[in-house]
Amino acid sequence: IVRVATSERQQRHSVGRGILKDLQIKISRPRYDDVVEAHEDTFHWIFEQPDEDALKASKRIWSDFTGWLRGGSGVYWVSGKPASGKSTLMKYVVSHERTHELLHEWSVKFPDGYGNHLCTAKFFFWLNGGDKNQSSQVGLLRSILHEICSEYPHLLPTAFPDLWSKRYYQRVRAENENADDNVGVGYRSLPTQYPLQLCLFIDGLDEYEGDNTDIARLFTKISSFENVKCCLSSRPYRPFIEAFRKAPSLRLQDFTAPDIARFVSDRLEGDARCDEIAHGQQVAATELVDEIVSCAQGVFLWVKLVVESLLQGRGNGDGITELKQRLREFPTELSQLYDKMLRVDNIYKDDAARIFRSVYKASELGAPMTQLTLLQLHTAIHTDIKQALVMHPGHLDQRQIDLRSQEMASKIIVRCGGLLEIQQQASMEEASCGLFVSYLHRTSA
Repeated sequence: IVRVATSERQQRHSVGRGILKDLQIKISRPRYDDVVEAHEDTFHWIFEQPDEDALKASKRIWSDFTGWLRGGSGVYWVSGKPASGKSTLMKYVVSHERTHELLHEWSVKFPDGYGNHLCTAKFFFWLNGGDKNQSSQVGLLRSILHEICSEYPHLLPTAFPDLWSKRYYQRVRAENENADDNVGVGYRSLPTQYPLQLCLFIDGLDEYEGDNTDIARLFTKISSFENVKCCLSSRPYRPFIEAFRKAPSLRLQDFTAPDIARFVSDRLEGDARCDEIAHGQQVAATELVDEIVSCAQGVFLWVKLVVESLLQGRGNGDGITELKQRLREFPTELSQLYDKMLRVDNIYKDDAARIFRSVYKASELGAPMTQLTLLQLHTAIHTDIKQALVMHPGHLDQRQIDLRSQEMASKIIVRCGGLLEIQQQASMEEASCGLFVSYLHRTSA
């Protein structure tokens, strides 16, 4: 009897591991990992109690987020302008221990029959990431189901009854069997067939490759179950406004002014080039920060770009008067700002075009690496993007790799106006071929 029980456990474990492996989507760099961390001491207000009277007077939108986590239901919608920090806020909330403390309070309110199985899952859409799994409904469902069933593997027979029956009882696995064929069944069955309290955090609905109305309807339906709720973020597109008009919500740009002021002050005060202004001209420095906050209109990316320009100006010897003039010359719309940033010398324009074209084509091709390494980009602008994506640096020694990577990095800095960034792959900390190129923000893609 013991041997039979052990054998059955091993078989269940083996079948479960196989299904989880099939569910897992292989993404070299998930969108979540690319989202910047919240600046120190920013966004903490999301866990505070909104002042209802002040909100009514100012016509700002902020429903009580902690109340929703602790006892609310359905959808909580975070809306905001492009580059206003929605993804950063969502990452902050998902990873914050306070979120999970409040959700635990929600889960223990359910009857004992529910078992108090609290589970959270996240997905960050990314349309320009070069991987369909980051922008499709199938990729979304596979990612969510994998995260849930990895935490609670005993849910697999419930989520995938036909698949489980074939593999466990009949011990059959069809060669053409595809996990994509089963994700719809799994997604529909979990909230109805098992006592699970589930909270989903989904960022960037506007980055979904399909129809906005369809993706809004998907989450409206799943969150109609009393044991499931969804925190969603998107730009304020009409289908989302219509779908979530009765849901508690937050309009992000209405509340980020203090966070922007903190970021600007910390960046200016933390840079040695601004010591004289920060300490010797405090009133003027405060006025400069206030003007940046006022012009930003809640758009964090605009602030980041402006601050970098001011620091560069300070390095050139600009005083407070020149810095204010520099600020006032910045367009307040991101698209116009990008145009300004791309005003490079004529002799560099062809190079810049080749670089941007190569990065764009790499994402179009859906390469295994969704970002080009500096070495691949060097190859792409001298030969062909397809050849660059399949190249292996084994024929080059480390000195050649370093030289080509450094040359490419210099070209990007001079020719691309700050719209492309050079980042380091965590798994390749020492190698130059681990440096890759990505867009500064999705709006610049």
